[in-house]
This record gives sequence, C-alpha cells and structure tokens, in this order.
Amino acid sequence: MAQTHSPIEIICIDNNSSDDTLKKLESVKEKYPQLILDIEPEAGANAARNKGLSLATGEWIQFLDADDLLLEDKITHQVALINADASVKKSFIAAAYTKLTVDGIEKKVLPSKQEAFITVFTNQAGITSGNLWNRKALLAIDGWNEELRSSQEADLMMRLVIEGGSLLMDDSPKTIIRERESGQISQGNPSRKWKQYISVRISYLERLKQVQPEVYHKNIGLFQDFLMVSILTLSKHDFATANSFYKTHIRPKWKSQGLYGMTKLKILLIKAFGLRIAS
Repeated sequence: MAQTHSPIEIICIDNNSSDDTLKKLESVKEKYPQLILDIEPEAGANAARNKGLSLATGEWIQFLDADDLLLEDKITHQVALINADASVKKSFIAAAYTKLTVDGIEKKVLPSKQEAFITVFTNQAGITSGNLWNRKALLAIDGWNEELRSSQEADLMMRLVIEGGSLLMDDSPKTIIRERESGQISQGNPSRKWKQYISVRISYLERLKQVQPEVYHKNIGLFQDFLMVSILTLSKHDFATANSFYKTHIRPKWKSQGLYGMTKLKILLIKAFGLRIAS
C-alpha cells in the first residue's frame, strides 16, 4: 500500500495458513477495500502464486513472500527502467536486492552481467520478490511449476529465457530479503533441495541443446563446472545420487573451463578416484 506507483492491484492469497492470516487480511481489507483476497487450497508457494497470477490484470507482476520487504519506490523505479527502452520486449527484470541476515548484517547482491542463458543457470538473475515479471510472458509458459518445492524461481527464469524472453538488469536494490532462523519457505531437506537444484538445471541444458545449440556448446564447460560444484555439495548428503549425476551428465565428456573452483588438480583427482576424493 506504500508503493508510490499507481495504479496498483494488490492480491493476497491465503495458502492453508494456521495463524489467522485470513482473518487479519479481512481486517486489513476494511481499511483498504480495494485489496483482493482469495484462497488456494493446493499446498505450496507456486500454487498460491499461480492463483494470484490468474486473478491479476496488470501488465507487470510483483510477487512478494512473507519474509521480504519492498522499498516504497521499488515498482516506480522498475517501471521507469521498462519505459526507458519500451522498444525491447522484456519478460522480466533481473534485479539486485539486499540480503538481511538474522544477525542484522546487510549484503547487496547484484545480478550477473553475463548473457541471459548463463545468468539464469548460475542463479544470478535476481530473486522472486526482487524481480518484476511480465504477466503475458508468465502466462505463455503456464506460470510457476507447481510440482517443484525448491528451485522454483530458477526454473521459471530458465523457461522464460528458453522461450525467447529477454531480461533487463537492475543494479539498484529495492527489495530486502530477510533471513529467519526457521520457517522460511526455502528451508528444508538439503538432500532433496540439491537434487532438485541439479535436476532443474539438467533439464534446462537438455532443452538449451535443442533450441540454442551454439550457446550450449560454447558454454558447456562453464555449465558442467557449475553443476559439479552442486554435485559435490549433494554428495555430502546423498553420495549415491550425486555419483549417478556425475557419471551420467559430467564424466563422459567433461570439458572443464576451470571455473567455480574446478582446478586441474581437482579434476584429475575426481576423474582418477571418483567423487569421494573431493567430497
């Protein structure tokens, strides 16, 4: 309600809350009658986001999770960026954000300046609440994947880019992402999280190889090095699955570029003795 941009449409979706959230929202609606309230019984953040997306009528979508805060001029600032180059059709703004730790330490996180096919893969194209999303572009790819419980925003951005969507970089952090000791959506089973993280990216690479073979082959070493870091992290929680990922998707044709800590020595050791040597 404090956003300086107008007009604005605010939609709140209650997703199986157990703390009287809906009653509190109904109380807020008495003060702000224009507030749109609805319920999504299907559990999961993606289902709630898709419900809100289906109700929205605006050209651009601002998602906002319970942990996060927006500076008052966030949407005004990003709409100005869009209007400054209206000739380019953009699917989303990849924005900087401020990460606020439980200890009160603030860290500015910037989007990468690399090409879009890489930034979405390496998780450097902003974050759900920090970005601004084109509604038509989201609807064209059927919105959020409701089967995922992690890596949702990476999957969303990868599908947008694969379908030809362009992105706009925003280096001004207008969103505060607050960490909590417990209760965050992103917290949970680390093994399941890393398996999903890797699987989403493998699916992306398989599709990228089909639709953008030049981009795929040019950057395959970078993609494999980044995957290996994630596979090594997974190996600490689930060695069997990590080893399967390595044997199937990395070892046969590993074209390392020596990125993300993948030194020549580490690569030689892994190839000679397997993942355990590096775990």
